[in-house]
Amino acid sequence: MNRSAVPLAPASRQLFLAAGGTVLGRSLTGSRGRVGAALLSAVVVSGPATRLLLRG
Repeated sequence: MNRSAVPLAPASRQLFLAAGGTVLGRSLTGSRGRVGAALLSAVVVSGPATRLLLRG
């Protein structure tokens, strides 16, 4: 393996994670993103609650 490529792998991974986080953050802070996050959280919370109610 090329020794100069070894430090580049973690650096490129960090750059990818930072860019992905930026894109995700911008999409979630918009009005549609907030509505989508609220709907997703409602589904996540209501799923186990419904299962608990149906079990008795």
